Amino acid sequence: MTPFKLILGSLILLVLSTGCVREEIEVSDVQFDASPEIGAPLAFATIQADQLIQNFDEEGIVHAGEDGTLSIIYVDTLDGLSTGTFLDLDDQHFEQDIDLSELDQASGIEFGTLTITESALYSFESSEGDRLDSIRFDSGVFDLQMNSTGTYPVSGAVRMYSADNTVAFEVAFADDTAPISVSSTSDMGSVLFELVNNDNVSNGVRFEYELTFTDVPNGQVGEIDFEISIEDFSIRHMGGYIAPREVPFEGKVVGIDMFSNDHFGSISIADPRLHLHIKNGFGIELDMQIDQLTGRAHDGSEFVIDGDNIERLPLIEGGQFSGEPAETVITLSNESLDPDLTTLIASSPKEIQADMTVTVNPNNEPSSFVSRESAMDLSFEAEIPIFGSIADFGMVDTTELSVGDFLETVDDLSEIQSLEMRLFVENGFPVDAGVQIVFLDENAQPVDSLFENPELVFHAAPINLTNPNSADYGTADGVTETLTLVNIDRDRIPNLEAATDMIIRVFGNTAGNGDHPIRLRAQDKFEISLAAKTKLDLDEN
Repeated sequence: MTPFKLILGSLILLVLSTGCVREEIEVSDVQFDASPEIGAPLAFATIQADQLIQNFDEEGIVHAGEDGTLSIIYVDTLDGLSTGTFLDLDDQHFEQDIDLSELDQASGIEFGTLTITESALYSFESSEGDRLDSIRFDSGVFDLQMNSTGTYPVSGAVRMYSADNTVAFEVAFADDTAPISVSSTSDMGSVLFELVNNDNVSNGVRFEYELTFTDVPNGQVGEIDFEISIEDFSIRHMGGYIAPREVPFEGKVVGIDMFSNDHFGSISIADPRLHLHIKNGFGIELDMQIDQLTGRAHDGSEFVIDGDNIERLPLIEGGQFSGEPAETVITLSNESLDPDLTTLIASSPKEIQADMTVTVNPNNEPSSFVSRESAMDLSFEAEIPIFGSIADFGMVDTTELSVGDFLETVDDLSEIQSLEMRLFVENGFPVDAGVQIVFLDENAQPVDSLFENPELVFHAAPINLTNPNSADYGTADGVTETLTLVNIDRDRIPNLEAATDMIIRVFGNTAGNGDHPIRLRAQDKFEISLAAKTKLDLDEN
């Protein structure tokens, strides 16, 4: 049984089956005047709402607010956004051709060696139009392929420069045997580039090709082809202008396990909430909007609210420093949706799914940062306040019984003329309930029942219904005292002596026959005193 139903439907059952301490019963100084009476307390118990949490909330989903108001909260931590989700540069490829035969200085090889240098400015391509100040690689492969149609031995290096003209990465190479061909791969882990951005280039990196040729007999000059690839890389950190882009963020689900088949009757829930707890580790604002909310019931039916009928969510602030995410909580209430959230919950969904779209840098800010560790983490939370109503609820439970201990104080059961049970209740819960108790023997066979015609005997506490907009609306305002006397006829007493267990059937509704909502608080309590009194028929002689 779900926590909501257990809390609303188990109050009376707990009074009869929880926390009772039976006092030692002694019979002494019996007066043999006419029909002496023996009375003894059997139990005293105080049940508070926070005890109900301990008894039934094994999953820890019931929470008390600062004012003591209880809510059932379902939370799912969802897959968020990583850097690679929205900022993923493709493998980069660069080519450079150098024709030595067209260079005037090529004749210099005849003097022994010749060194030439060529430069080119390449752009790290971004399909979204990013203009980045810097990139630090976490890993990657620099692949160099060089081929020459000439026969002179060659050695040299390919260098990549940052915007401040410092060497950020360098690969040396050499081949002294024709045909001249070089194939080389190098690790780019932890390499930092400061990029060039101007009117002619975005995300620019300057490459320098240094070649040294050595004279050999019958050597020939020719064309040298460079092919360079930067592949399989991951980015540790990026900074600069990150262009706005939309990222699908779909299928985010929170499970709601509170509507099950062990309840009969009708439940209405008031004032639910959906909370989105967001930690944004990107140094950039995000705009997350809901395209569709879907409540999906156990039978497969769906209740859908289109994004056009959902209010726009506020912007998600970006982190100020790497490793220090900004935290944002976005709450959806009844006022946020049409139809409202109460109507969605009324469809008894086992889960609620949100399909969303995230816009990166929605305000087109000129400078941002992301890193490998950056992520947007999201928890989807459904808060169902225990503020609602229930009509015609029912539940059944079995508990141990030891009436025989009290009856043992009488030497001969035939001397008992009658047995009276006295139940005094101070009800601080906003719940009306009635009970029927069926007594069972050790073979689980019924031997008797407590009430001939069970009725609502435990009336709810007074309820604050003054102002529906008040935080106290629907809460208990005081207690209701009820004394119930149940006479057990003489011919029924032997059956009770044999009783070892009892079935408790609880029925009823929240105050007002379930026609208005109630709100439980942790400090609400339910106190009972249970006593028994026997009247004896004794012969003085």
